[in-house]
Amino acid sequence: MTDLPSSYWPLSASCGQNRRVLLIFALAALLLFLASSVAVAQEEAAIAGRIRNGTAGGNAIDPIEVVLHGLFERSEVQRWRTVSTEDGAFRFEGVIPREGLQYQVSTLHAGVLYFSASLPWEDLMKQDIILVVFDTTSDPSLVRLAQDNTVVLGVDLNAGNLQMMHMLVYENTGDRTYLGEAAPGGHLTVSIPLPPSAFQIQVGSGFRQSALILVDNTLRDSSPLPPGTKEAIIGYRAVYTGDSYLWHKTYPYDTSLVRLLVPLGITLSSSGLTQTESVRIGDTTYLQYEARDIAAGASLQASLSRLPLTAGARSQEMEKWLRFGGIGLALVAASGGLLYVAVWRRRTRSRDAGTSLSTRRAALATELARLEEEYQAGRLQEEDYKLQREEGRRALGVLLKQEDSHQPA
Repeated sequence: MTDLPSSYWPLSASCGQNRRVLLIFALAALLLFLASSVAVAQEEAAIAGRIRNGTAGGNAIDPIEVVLHGLFERSEVQRWRTVSTEDGAFRFEGVIPREGLQYQVSTLHAGVLYFSASLPWEDLMKQDIILVVFDTTSDPSLVRLAQDNTVVLGVDLNAGNLQMMHMLVYENTGDRTYLGEAAPGGHLTVSIPLPPSAFQIQVGSGFRQSALILVDNTLRDSSPLPPGTKEAIIGYRAVYTGDSYLWHKTYPYDTSLVRLLVPLGITLSSSGLTQTESVRIGDTTYLQYEARDIAAGASLQASLSRLPLTAGARSQEMEKWLRFGGIGLALVAASGGLLYVAVWRRRTRSRDAGTSLSTRRAALATELARLEEEYQAGRLQEEDYKLQREEGRRALGVLLKQEDSHQPA
């Protein structure tokens, strides 16, 4: 059996417990800070700065509200408001500084919220704050991927899937904030390239879970992308059967560098990826494969073999479902920052009572296969097909999560 790392992206239950513990400690530290900082409060002072439009030839900035935030461990404990002048200058009077706080200012320009860098009080007294804002654009040609890194962290033999970590670096090469395309309730900005078999997605740094939207089987961010770079991390699982897995991605943007890291012992073959030097992360040695200068719309794929032989039943049903159902992004809701999923009630509620999880899962997989056959035969309208298919995927994701929670520790 191939030797693989046992650590992988944290599961939702333990993640939720860890977050609650961290929250308790953070609140306790905040209360202690507030109690002790009264003794070191200084006299009132003033903070000044200026708003600058970073877009060449950009629009003039009318007087707008500016907010000063006093932060302790990224939690706001102080706030002041003022309005900028016609030339962008602003000034906060009567500020009572506290030692240990970081300060930053924010403003809303053209529908986008901008923040300055956070600085300690001592540095603010030495310089004015410069808050840079930008005009907006919907031109996708300004967006590129500087890096797309995927790491195979571990294997879940019982479920028949791989735990993956995905690290991306987006770049807005222009001098306007990218808003993307208009959508109900806002905009859709960057697309997130994931393998078709990705499911149970967990949001790390760089993205807000509430800002991610599944549109036509593609995961999209709805947050604006200002000029410069944006780093983001996502965790997910990917189904494999037997002892092999086909990794496949299509890139929505020009991409400078793609890396795929697999633990030593796994065999990877690909015509588009070249093996480079191995790297050691913690106690695990990874083989590193790279591709450079991928054009927008191009795809890469790699075959991973010599994986530990999966227990099989669940992965085979999931593979059948993904083959018939398309991308298979089952976004499972749980504490600690996962995306919301509803249960497929319309077809399953009446038969759920008294049936085992495995029986319900098999029935759902069969139903999804039947749905695909009905659509391919022309007996189902596309709108109904897409709606029922999405509900089925969501329901299957919920069942998989329930099975995980019932497995012995």
